[in-house]
Amino acid sequence: MSGLGGQPEEQVPGYAMDLDAVTYQPLTSSQRYERGQLAHWFVRVASALIDALLVCWPTFVPRWTMSPGHHRTEMITYGLFVQIVLQLLVTVWEGRTGRSPGRALLRLRLVGQFDGRPLGFWRALGRRLAHLLDFLSCYLGSLWPLWDDQRQTFADKIARSVVVAEGNRPQA
Repeated sequence: MSGLGGQPEEQVPGYAMDLDAVTYQPLTSSQRYERGQLAHWFVRVASALIDALLVCWPTFVPRWTMSPGHHRTEMITYGLFVQIVLQLLVTVWEGRTGRSPGRALLRLRLVGQFDGRPLGFWRALGRRLAHLLDFLSCYLGSLWPLWDDQRQTFADKIARSVVVAEGNRPQA
């Protein structure tokens, strides 16, 4: 077969060749997780609520328990700092093990979609930041796992990750 201008396809210049777009192959059914291996949406929501409660308490406790005033504002500011540190610690744990406190309690694991291994810190952090897209789309990204065949949110699709029930492995 010949490409543009009568040249063989292997010699066609352009961005597609530079980016290896020609070698792209979509996932085959043997590289996908079966729906039964993936975590159900309701369990994922419960896991996220547990994580939110554990990470957000330093901000909400001063807000609910202290009277208005200067010290309350300082405590909320310190609480926000502690909340950011806790988010980073959970992200490190999530990147190394695929677990967060909520996922550990509910026996779920966050893994790479293609290799079944934990994401690593940077991908886990990117996924956490990409959750903003889930919320900015009027929560459509958070609801997406209800009908997606791999039960992925928008952030999961960006990070190439899936949440599986503990002990489930992809079919090779």
